[in-house]
Amino acid sequence: MDTYLDPGLRRDDGLNVVQKTARSESDKAPINDCNPRPSLLPQDGDPSDMTTATSQSADIARLLSPGRIAVVGASDDIVRIRGRVMHLLLKRGYTGEVFPVTPSRAEVQGLKAYPRVGDVPGGVDLALVAVPAGLVLGVLEDCAAAKVGAAVIFSSGFAEEGGEMAEVQAEMV
Repeated sequence: MDTYLDPGLRRDDGLNVVQKTARSESDKAPINDCNPRPSLLPQDGDPSDMTTATSQSADIARLLSPGRIAVVGASDDIVRIRGRVMHLLLKRGYTGEVFPVTPSRAEVQGLKAYPRVGDVPGGVDLALVAVPAGLVLGVLEDCAAAKVGAAVIFSSGFAEEGGEMAEVQAEMV
């Protein structure tokens, strides 16, 4: 098996390596190109319907490059995860907008707080969820209703606790 770089690509661009495998000439088998780059084409492979691919790309962008982040369960206490996440976003170079979400406070770390994710004006790309495990499903339902692009859960107390909370975790996934 020989490995070649696609013409025009940088040598260090490992994702663009194309493997070409050929059987002997006597087998009359064609050369097979295998590109390890995942396809964003719809499952039926019809390239004329790029709606699905465009939607998937937008969803991934909202997770990996969010412009608006809600910190659900935000706190002023930067020692606890609920406050540390927001503090790091504000102090370490995140250039998008950050919205604390907590029903118990009007302001967190100098920013106006909102009681629910759906109350954040203009929508949210990513919700960072740091609330007790028993509240996570409700928060995720709020996120879905508000059309939040993605959520990252920092809460503990699910499958590692066993029992009913393992079932709750399975429901989230």
